[in-house]
Amino acid sequence: MLEWLANTATARMVHESMWGYPIILSAHAVGMAIFGGIVLVINLRVLGLASGMSFSGLRTIYRICWAGLLLNAVSGALLFIADGERFIASTPFQLKLILLATTIVLTATMARQIYSSPQPILKPALSLRVMATISTLSLLGIIVAGRLIAYVGGA
Repeated sequence: MLEWLANTATARMVHESMWGYPIILSAHAVGMAIFGGIVLVINLRVLGLASGMSFSGLRTIYRICWAGLLLNAVSGALLFIADGERFIASTPFQLKLILLATTIVLTATMARQIYSSPQPILKPALSLRVMATISTLSLLGIIVAGRLIAYVGGA
């Protein structure tokens, strides 16, 4: 299946054209910057490092983070299609996906708790602070694992 994907016109465009891979990789970086940056800002607010910002003020950018994730997912899928056999065997790639799933679940869970509260949250509960800490560490792990994909393991 992965070999078939690698031989599609889309995969060849990404892998063999002069601009395909750099454009898709750049889109992937932009998507990660949007998603990761916004999630990090929200995490820092939950952890009390940006207590001057209200959670209601962060609600708009929270919605934008999902657009960044979508861009990241589409560009990541295109990168995967071009070289799936190598990626699937890569431990850093596998770790990146696990950490990304962790971050997505934590971000959605935190937002549900923050934005479903009838009262504005002034001091986040310990459970929110723990989730924000794990999410922040996961984001850092995603970045490191993503960079290691090019250098470690795989076919």
